[in-house]
Parts: sequence; C-alpha cells; structure tokens
Amino acid sequence: MTSYSISDAVFFATSHDKQSGHFKRLALVYVVAKLILLALFMLIALPLIGPVLESLPTIDLENANDITALTTQYSLLSNAQSLSGILFFPIFLSVTASFLTWAIKDEWSPSRFGLKFGQTEMNLFVVYLALFGMFFVAFLVMMIPMVIIISVLSFSSGDTASAGMIVLVILAAFAFIAALIWFGVRLSLALAMTVREDRIVIFESFAATKGHFWKLFGSYLLLYVIAILASIVLMFVILLVAAPFVGAGFSMFDGMPQVSDYGKIFSLAFIPMLIALILATLLEYWLYMAGNGITAYFLRWKDGDPAQALADVFGPEDEA
Repeated sequence: MTSYSISDAVFFATSHDKQSGHFKRLALVYVVAKLILLALFMLIALPLIGPVLESLPTIDLENANDITALTTQYSLLSNAQSLSGILFFPIFLSVTASFLTWAIKDEWSPSRFGLKFGQTEMNLFVVYLALFGMFFVAFLVMMIPMVIIISVLSFSSGDTASAGMIVLVILAAFAFIAALIWFGVRLSLALAMTVREDRIVIFESFAATKGHFWKLFGSYLLLYVIAILASIVLMFVILLVAAPFVGAGFSMFDGMPQVSDYGKIFSLAFIPMLIALILATLLEYWLYMAGNGITAYFLRWKDGDPAQALADVFGPEDEA
C-alpha cells in the first residue's frame, strides 16, 4: 500500500497533471485581477495618502480636531482597501473552485478559467462564512475563560506578576493555539469535499480526517515553513533591488527630503517594486493553492485504492 507523502501533498498543486497548464492559467487570472484591483485602490487612496503624510509632522496629538481629521482620513483609506478586498473575493472563490475541480475531479474547461461564479462558488462562499463564524465563536469561547483567569490572578497578586501566573498564562496560550490548530486541520477538508460532493460539506471533514491528523498537520507545517522562508528571501530581494533606486532618490534632495517628496523618491523604484509585487502575489497564490492541493491530494489518496489513486495522479513508477 502506498503511504501518504507529506512532500508530494505540498507540491501536488504544481505536479498534478503535468501536461496541463491550468495551474499557470489560474495564476495569470489571480495576479492580473489582483494588480487591477490594487491599481484601483491606489487611484482611490492616493488623494487620501498625501494629506495624511503632509499632516503627520504638524499634527497635535492633544488637539481633538487634528485627531478627528487624521482618524477620518485613515478610516477612508481603510475603507478603500476593504473595498478592494471585497471586489477580489469573488475572483478568489472562482479561482479556488476551478483549481479544486481540476485537482480533485481532473475536470476543467475554458468556462472554468477562474472567472465563473455559479453554484460551486456559492457553496464555497457559504462554507467560508461558516468556518469563519465557527472560528470566531471558538476564539471567544476560549478567550473569555483565559481573560477571567488572568484578571483573577492579576487581582490576587496585586501589581507584581508571580512566576506561577506567567507560566499559567503561557500554558493557556499554548493550549489555545493548539486547539485552534486542531480544529483548523480537522476542518481543512471542508472546501475540497464541498467541490467533490457538489454540495455544502463542513462537519463531514471531521470524519474524513479521523486518524489522519498528523499527516495533514505535517503537510501544512512544511507548507508554511516553505512560505516563511520564501517570504524572507523575497523581502531581501526587494531590499537589494529597490535600495539603490531609493538611495538615488534621497540623494536628489541632499538626504533631507520633505514629506511631499517621498512620492517622487519611491516612484524611481516603481519597476523593481512592481516586479516584487508580482512575485509576492504569485507566492500568495501558490500558498493558497498549495494548501488546497494538500486537501485534494489527501482525498485522492484516501479514496479507493491508495496505490492506484497515486498512480493515476503521478503515473507509474519507472521500471528498474
């Protein structure tokens, strides 16, 4: 019997059906849509960012009018960013549905290029809302006793925190995080099973993951380790590429630019920053789809004969 492979699960998104470019096509849709909406956000935000930057050096934190004006500008900026995220969410659902349909059922067509919104996408939307609601409620249920314990211990120990209280708080925090991870892993198949069953599936994920927690946890852990390392590398690349352009911009103003000059400075690094943004968006896309790929790989491994399922996906092993 073929065993579950953590590394194969993590890279399933990019290894499945190697003759198909569907993963790349979806990446194109994801990146282009994200950049278009980001450009829209910048068009809305730029008129708001300028006044905020110009007012920072002169703002009086004790002046209620200054605080109100700054808060209003920041609120408008946040609302513009939220609008960009809301507009992108249907595209995200469409790309996710198209990827899971391809990865689980080996089906895709130009009509599922990533811009379709039908029953499958609506089911995923409902599942996302349900999962968010459950985790929010779980967060509150776990936090309330934790806050009560901390408050009681703080009151009983006065102003000095005892070593026992600190240890208890740390242990409670670890237990809280562990519980959220456990629920997250056990419910992680909800989206994939919803696509496979063509209906809303949530709690059946508990049954499907029974006895397989560590397999899935290991896959997600490896995925996020890779994502963190890739993010660190990308950050250093951005600094190395953009720093010379930003340095040149500062030298234009003798190293002492005004707040209003920062836009001109960073515009010099527009091209490298745009490339870095595209790379960051591709990394974000891979992270989401690799996570969904883990669930697709798991379902294919678990359904029917594991050896045959994996042979269908990766092809027969080369004969010696």
